[in-house]
Amino acid sequence: AKGAEPDNQEISDLISAINQKINVLDFSKAANEAEARGSLQEALDLVNRALGISENDPTLKARAESLSARIEKNALDKAHREAEALAKRQAKQDFDNKFSALLKAAKNNEENRVFDAALLSYQKALEFDKDNEEIKASIERVKQLSKEDNERIDKLGADLAKANNLFSSENYDQAYTILRELINNPEQPADRILPKLIETCLKLERLDDAEGYTIRLRGIQPNSDELDYFQGTLDFKRGNFSKAGEPLNRVYSKNKGFRPDLPGMVWRLTFEKAKWFILLFALFFGSKAFVAGKESLARMKKSGVEGSVEKAMKSGDFPRAISLIESRLSEGDNFPTRRQMILTLADAYLRTGRNSDACTKANDILTKDPKNIVAQRILGEGLFQMGDKSPENVDKIYNLFKIDETRRDILSFLVNFYKEQQSESKNALEALHKQISFSPDDTDTLLHLANMYGKRENFNQQNLKIFERASKFDPERPEYVFGHAQCLQQMGKRSEAEEIILQGKKRWPNSGLFSSEPQQPARREPSSSVPVKSGALKTQTTMKMKEMAAAKEETQCVHCGAKNLPREYYCKSCGKPIK
Repeated sequence: AKGAEPDNQEISDLISAINQKINVLDFSKAANEAEARGSLQEALDLVNRALGISENDPTLKARAESLSARIEKNALDKAHREAEALAKRQAKQDFDNKFSALLKAAKNNEENRVFDAALLSYQKALEFDKDNEEIKASIERVKQLSKEDNERIDKLGADLAKANNLFSSENYDQAYTILRELINNPEQPADRILPKLIETCLKLERLDDAEGYTIRLRGIQPNSDELDYFQGTLDFKRGNFSKAGEPLNRVYSKNKGFRPDLPGMVWRLTFEKAKWFILLFALFFGSKAFVAGKESLARMKKSGVEGSVEKAMKSGDFPRAISLIESRLSEGDNFPTRRQMILTLADAYLRTGRNSDACTKANDILTKDPKNIVAQRILGEGLFQMGDKSPENVDKIYNLFKIDETRRDILSFLVNFYKEQQSESKNALEALHKQISFSPDDTDTLLHLANMYGKRENFNQQNLKIFERASKFDPERPEYVFGHAQCLQQMGKRSEAEEIILQGKKRWPNSGLFSSEPQQPARREPSSSVPVKSGALKTQTTMKMKEMAAAKEETQCVHCGAKNLPREYYCKSCGKPIK
């Protein structure tokens, strides 16, 4: 029609109206597809474009309003979901932060040995995660550590009380031994131990040791009165009066009774400042005053010699120290510090390789003072350096090891000696046990002990670990397995012992060790602290008969001849093996 009448407006209007409807339908169709895909905003845009062509179409208007409402609702729903997710994330973050903070606090307190606080933090953390096995294990661990720490604190209190009692009774050597063992343990509170240890060193004239411990105390209590007192006393004893005055006067001004010797030292310092004036003044008042002044000068001279000796020892000039001390001792007078000078001379001999001379001087002291720890140390060290293996001197070397059990070189010497001699003395057993405690991989010493106890049929709870470890190190030796079973039997663990015996029978069917069941635990003699020997290959009847026969006999010690009850191993008189 348009072709026939190109200028016909009516036809043109009809064509335009039809095109508009087609476009509206196309937009509506596209909007349907977009809505089906969930693209509501795209669908709304297409409907709005259709409304732009057909503005008054009520269907399009209604649809546009519906789509707008849905889009707005979805936006609100999305915002709500995001808000909920954000709140959950924030809550989880807060939870994680609190949980992490509790764990961190617990671990820090545990590392700092504040076990009660650590336990509380772990328990609170467990409330956040009730099924956390790691936290449960940590709680049990901290409980055990807390228990051990309380036991350590109780033992520390007992040890300090013992040291204080020894100090009060002037047994300074024994107090020093206890306090030094405590301070060498890093778990012990140094601030409680150091003051008494320094005071003990000063009493023993161990000035170098006192100085070292004073340096440690300065790092803990840099501004304490005790530090001033100890530092001033050290300088005073070394004759450095000008340096000693300031700290001692500072303590004296605060508390005149801080220590019993403080007033005397302060008076001496005052005297030193005015001594020349006093001596000159004394010259005008007769011979008695002059003699008193002369004696005072002699004392000061002696004090100067002792200070020179101390200085020489500290600087390592041992030959000069030896010369000064020998000259001082040759004067022959019985001055108060004579014993300390002899000990210092012995120490200087030891440091210059004169081990025999050092031992002689140390013996001189021990003759009059058998418990002198310093002399025991010097004597033992001299004998050790000389490699002396005589039995009586090995015992003195063993005493040296007891003074300082960190000396592995001494322990190695003792262990080798006891093995060579096949010694079964109390000292030998203690040294061998120390060796396997310090060196768990020392199989030679372990098997040596196992062979010794097996030969003696010494099966008890104390030796259980020896046989157990020996059977693991050398699984081809049935006697170790047998010993393990017998120890369990003596402890009353019959079922475990029977199981090991059964395994031994299967592995070594021809061995006589496993030919019978383990016996019931043997009755212990009421008069002996040594476990009754087990005889697994003997019957109960035979064993009982032997016990009845042995009860009528006494055993004589081959070392001292003393009589001992039957079935004893160590002599109750001399402590050595009876046989």
